Amino acid sequence: RVLVPHFDGSTNVTISDVDEGKQRRRSLDQFECKVGRDKDGKIIHTLPFKMISTAKPFLTENGATQQQRDWSIFVVLARANSISVYYEQLESQDVYEPMSFGMPSKNPLTALDISVNKADISCGHYRGNIRVMNNVLNDVERYHITKAKAKQLGGELSTQIGNIRDPRSKTITSRVHWHALPVTTLVYDTMSYAMDPLLYSGGDESVLVTWQISQGKDRPADVQPRLALGGIVHLTCSDRCDENAANGILVYCEDNTLQLIESHNKGKIWKVQGLADGLDGSG
Repeated sequence: RVLVPHFDGSTNVTISDVDEGKQRRRSLDQFECKVGRDKDGKIIHTLPFKMISTAKPFLTENGATQQQRDWSIFVVLARANSISVYYEQLESQDVYEPMSFGMPSKNPLTALDISVNKADISCGHYRGNIRVMNNVLNDVERYHITKAKAKQLGGELSTQIGNIRDPRSKTITSRVHWHALPVTTLVYDTMSYAMDPLLYSGGDESVLVTWQISQGKDRPADVQPRLALGGIVHLTCSDRCDENAANGILVYCEDNTLQLIESHNKGKIWKVQGLADGLDGSG
């Protein structure tokens, strides 16, 4: 159960009882998006190009120990001009307002992924740079929980809660730049450590780039050039490579090739070329 947003930033949610156990479930109506033209007459839209989610235990302090009380669920919706973060708790009936983070109009967002630490969001941009929004999901969670407690105590400015810092007012970011062309895809290595995650990026250069941004490095940890005759369209990470325990990176390129690359030594395990597109009705 996830509260999926309207594309115009609003939500229209109804609560209904289901089954004999009177469980509560949220449902929502049709999607909407905005389409228009900029000052140069070019068509612009707010249609999302990616939606990704993650969940983590919601811990509460009980003396010197921590106990899991619920699950925090995050849904991140990526548009060229903004990122929208939707938050809710699995067992709670509270509805939290979505939070939007604007992207530069002259350097729109082109790729996005959530880190394996379930706190950072990595953003790829049109001009080839990558920006990591550090700890942003934890900040969103903390903001919503603190604000809800403040309301329970009689107002958003309750002195017992203190000041509530809006994550949108100041986001700590890390920036790196290698790609000369737009970043088309980003993916985190699912087997890497949460404290030191590996990030893979691809673009029209047809180069697979490995990053360790958490170490403060502004240069790639590894570069694998000339993977195909066309640019990299999509990357995804597999927990296993065939029957081996090692994980790998699945790479799809514009020349209609699909290849699996081992993550630890970047060796090519297999490559499929000339995939049928199905446009003639045969695929």
